[in-house]
Amino acid sequence: MKGEMHPKRGANSHLEHDICIHIFTVSSAMVGVCLTVIGLIRVVITLGTADTLADDLLAADALLFLISSLLSYWALRSRGLRRMHRLEKLQMGSLSSP
Repeated sequence: MKGEMHPKRGANSHLEHDICIHIFTVSSAMVGVCLTVIGLIRVVITLGTADTLADDLLAADALLFLISSLLSYWALRSRGLRRMHRLEKLQMGSLSSP
């Protein structure tokens, strides 16, 4: 499966497929990182008396990374090359928003 290419697609399509895979793995990992840091901040807040805005900002980042992860999964599952291009543009836009 890893080396398989669709017969209508060329070498550029294979590279675009690799980009989608990288976006999917990185954005999924970043969702986990954001949720872990939110948990750590909440532990620090409950132990101390400080309250921060950081956990709210990280929650927004986690949501954007989740959207990017879902879009990259959709792009990987799509069969059309034009649809993959549109979804990649949406992914890049959602990653560069914060």
